[in-house]
Amino acid sequence: MTESFPLPDAAPDGYVRAQVFVEEAPALACSTVLPAHFRPVRAPVKVPGRDRLIGTLGTFRDPDDKRPVEVEIVCGWLEREVSPADWLGGLLRMLDAEVVHRRDLPREKGGDAVDLLTRRAVGGDTFVSRWSVHKEGRNDGAHVFAVEARARSDVYADAAESLALAAGGFAPDAPSAWPYAERLKGIGRGQPGDFHTYYPLSWKAGELPAEDGTQKIVVDREVGGEVLAQIELRVGVDLTPDELTSMYLLPMAERGLAPELAPLAERAPFGGLEAAWETRGTAAPSDHRGAPPIDLHLTLGTRGPVTYLFGLFGPSRALAPDLAAVHERAYGTVLEQLVTADVSAREPGGEDGGEGEEPEGGGAE
Repeated sequence: MTESFPLPDAAPDGYVRAQVFVEEAPALACSTVLPAHFRPVRAPVKVPGRDRLIGTLGTFRDPDDKRPVEVEIVCGWLEREVSPADWLGGLLRMLDAEVVHRRDLPREKGGDAVDLLTRRAVGGDTFVSRWSVHKEGRNDGAHVFAVEARARSDVYADAAESLALAAGGFAPDAPSAWPYAERLKGIGRGQPGDFHTYYPLSWKAGELPAEDGTQKIVVDREVGGEVLAQIELRVGVDLTPDELTSMYLLPMAERGLAPELAPLAERAPFGGLEAAWETRGTAAPSDHRGAPPIDLHLTLGTRGPVTYLFGLFGPSRALAPDLAAVHERAYGTVLEQLVTADVSAREPGGEDGGEGEEPEGGGAE
């Protein structure tokens, strides 16, 4: 697969930067790099929003070329925080597209993007597509742009370089400095280990008693009065990561669940931590048969004698991929926004995990 990302600002010889203007939604103005002879296909623009979650901003092709080679810019609306890669994954499931090649593109905040090559049936033909995806955050909902640069399988090889440039050349006209689809709310504590972080406003935080001497804060996602997922923040002193992990898992076993985790693996420290580890796993009732219904994602870190644990407990990605995507992104937001040094500068709120000052980029509650 041609490596075209990121693309230089200047279009190569024989190509132009084609603009897309959306009269009803100026914030969606964008552009991508196309062969100079490509022209827009006349079709109504479908602006996404709360009433229409996905639409097409523009489709381009060579009017004199009868080969099925096109570039389409799709736009989606995000009311909840989701990574660009997971949003595109949901679109591809809807299209029944097979992923032939995947290259993850890590992002510091807001979730990773991805560069994909897919194959799918359209009518009686098979089309190969090069995809890119980009998220533009907003406090009250984000937009996700996907570029599908496609050709029928028998002509794809001839058009591959042009399609790679089209997918890799996308750019919004007015990029947002805010990487999330939701406002964030702050939570922090001073003892036993200073920390402050933020979570999406659609979740609720509270502190629960912990009989083992650790500090335990939970952030729940509720829908219709039912808790769908939970992020637990647990802080202990003079405890190893393995010991704190065992304390986290113990209540699950007491409720009849059988959690299974891979061994802790080192990861890059973050948020002022001096060392960090991560693991994933599943949980299911001990008599359960089939795919485990619950996914677990644990991240731990140490700073001096203090150990911090961040645990996600929610429906499995195998059974509920769209729900899991929302929950993973909330969990990722908590980790991205964590501060364990100079916490006082963030002025965390009261005992109920109240409002903190907004993180850099704006948009906090």
